[in-house]
Amino acid sequence: MNTTTMERPPLVQVIGTVIGITPAPAANRSGKIKLDDGKILSAFPDKLQHVYEGHTYDFGCVETNKAGVIYRDVKAVRPAAQQPQRQAPVAPPRAQASQVRPAPAQRSEPIEPPRHEPQRQPQNGNGGGYYKSTDPRDAKRMWMCSQLNALITSRQVVISTDGITEANRMLSEAYDVTIGQEDTAG
Repeated sequence: MNTTTMERPPLVQVIGTVIGITPAPAANRSGKIKLDDGKILSAFPDKLQHVYEGHTYDFGCVETNKAGVIYRDVKAVRPAAQQPQRQAPVAPPRAQASQVRPAPAQRSEPIEPPRHEPQRQPQNGNGGGYYKSTDPRDAKRMWMCSQLNALITSRQVVISTDGITEANRMLSEAYDVTIGQEDTAG
């Protein structure tokens, strides 16, 4: 920022497809966005939450040149106006009649019919080959892990001790009043 005139530096437009995201190590620190052209952009968590790998964006950046290295700090993010069209793969040309391989030679000796052996029942450790239900405590843990994974992947949970603790508490309560009722009824 120019302190004599109080003007903000101009935003430089950077358009690119995101191929990598490094989350910010703390709320007051910036993370990194790697673009398909090799550019690295710095962005705070409030901007990173709107960026996904494989998507193309129009970034408004402030460029700073320090010791010959250009740093680009993201100040604005929006999806690119027109996503690049991916071309369908071109099918290989069809073989010409002269390129068709001859059919493999037929076997002259007779083929023996397959021998059928009695099928064995799969053994799952319970001795009888029958279904054994999952322990309710393990079922709850598996469900909670699956749901927490989905929440983190969709960026609905802040990756912090408090964020994950709160999400686990909420998921545990939700399980107990819904699916968990089935466990206690049986």
